[in-house]
Amino acid sequence: MGQIETSYARACRQIAQQTGIDIFTFPTDCPYKLMDTLDENWLPSEWYQNLSQR
Repeated sequence: MGQIETSYARACRQIAQQTGIDIFTFPTDCPYKLMDTLDENWLPSEWYQNLSQR
């Protein structure tokens, strides 16, 4: 398992614990590419759409 997969799995567990959201709500595999997440100007399109609707 690579670093992004390990970090994603840990983040999902933490979010589930802190919010009470069922961990099975989240995709099993990280839906983002490593190179995208390392790009300072990149945001997931779903996040950006939600932000722009506020």
